[in-house]
Amino acid sequence: TIIYDSKKYVLNENNFRWSFSYEKRGLWYLNGIKERGKKLHRDYGVNEIEFNKDDIVIDVGADVGDFKNGFDKEIDYHAFEADPSLIDALTFNCNEKNCYNIGIWEDETKEISFYINKKNRKKSITKVPGDVDEIKIKTTTLDNFIEKIDKKIKLIKIDTTGSEPEALYGLSKFLSKIEYIVVDACNERGVMETNTIYECLNYMYKNNFHVVNFEIARSCILFQNKSKIN
Repeated sequence: TIIYDSKKYVLNENNFRWSFSYEKRGLWYLNGIKERGKKLHRDYGVNEIEFNKDDIVIDVGADVGDFKNGFDKEIDYHAFEADPSLIDALTFNCNEKNCYNIGIWEDETKEISFYINKKNRKKSITKVPGDVDEIKIKTTTLDNFIEKIDKKIKLIKIDTTGSEPEALYGLSKFLSKIEYIVVDACNERGVMETNTIYECLNYMYKNNFHVVNFEIARSCILFQNKSKIN
């Protein structure tokens, strides 16, 4: 069953409740809430990574947190979502204290423009095509966040609709703490909708990471820290 409480939709599947923000996105869960997360893991190419209980996973561009449902173990999940219209659903689905309504960028800013397509709800700091709403958001860097938690990171997922390079550029001091990074580098950057494959590959190669998986359908690139290879 699905209910709507004026801010979000809530799907009840065998007493497991999960929220989403836009009516059409209910179709994402036709095969089940858990299967939605499993599909994302396959799409990003992270489904063969062995995760352990309490591994730290950082989800940049988390939307409503569907990626979390792909894990079979209780990981330590931290979600960043810049779109304020999604934060109610995200905090409903995930641990509220680990959900952050802030953008990840190459530097920390007081305010920066953020664009949301009114029709398909694509959103990014780099302008998206179509009829858009422009709002102002605050940003931070992955370096700033990782410095605060001061722990090893199993995986960072970055899907920011074209601004993946800038998210990576804000991660330089603590790359040695990270085992895997996956980026969605598909054709979503700016109004010309270019990919970010070259920028992401170039930056990660320079910083001692190598490619362990490339999912062609979505241009998702999984990198592993060379120093973490057994």
